[in-house]
Amino acid sequence: MQHTKDAQRDASNTQHLPDKSNIRRLHTEKEEAERLNLSVRTLQSWRYKGGGPPYLRLGSVVRYDPAAVDTWLNQQVRTSTSDPGPVAA
Repeated sequence: MQHTKDAQRDASNTQHLPDKSNIRRLHTEKEEAERLNLSVRTLQSWRYKGGGPPYLRLGSVVRYDPAAVDTWLNQQVRTSTSDPGPVAA
């Protein structure tokens, strides 16, 4: 009988937890710098000067969405040193 009550209590406790399956995993600046083989200072400089990958500011916390950074990376592809890349509309 006690096991049944414990199981019911555990089930009711988990009903109120958020579903994390649809939440995307965001990277810290250190994680993203390591993934891109860059220094954290480079990412910080790009955020200050502009021109770097997109990032999210959540209060005082900076996070990177790997999918958005991958899109940005694909836009950096050039075929020669004179290739200006895509022209902004």
